[in-house]
Amino acid sequence: MDCNEASVAAEGLSYVSTESPANQAIWNLQPGGKKALAETPTFVSLHTQIKGKMAVMIKEIFTREITTAMRSEIQQIVDDVLDVIVERDCAQGPVDLVEDFATPVPTRIIHGILGVPEEDIPELSKASAR
Repeated sequence: MDCNEASVAAEGLSYVSTESPANQAIWNLQPGGKKALAETPTFVSLHTQIKGKMAVMIKEIFTREITTAMRSEIQQIVDDVLDVIVERDCAQGPVDLVEDFATPVPTRIIHGILGVPEEDIPELSKASAR
C-alpha cells in the first residue's frame, strides 16, 4: 500500500480506537466527545501500515543530530512565544498553555523545518485547524 493522500483517506482516517481507557476518559468529558474522536484524524489513529511509512519519513527529519543542530532556533522560538505570553496574556489574566504555548511552539518549529516563511504560519495554522 502506498502512503499517499488517497490511501491515508481510505485506510487511515476512518480508523480511530475509542476502546482505549485514555481516549474514553478524555473524549467523554464533553457531549459529542466520542463523535469528535471518531471524526478527528490523528497520527495515532492512522492505520498501522500508513503510520509505519509516515514514521520513517518523520524519523528522518527528527534525528538527534538535526534537533541538536536546531537547539538555538528552538530556544529562540520558545523565548519568543514566552515573551508574547508575558506581554499579552499575563496582563489579561490566566494563560491557556495549550493555546498560547503548546500549539505555537511545535507549529513554528515544524513550519521552520519545512521552510514555511514566518509570515505564512498564522494562515496555515488556521487552515490546518479546520
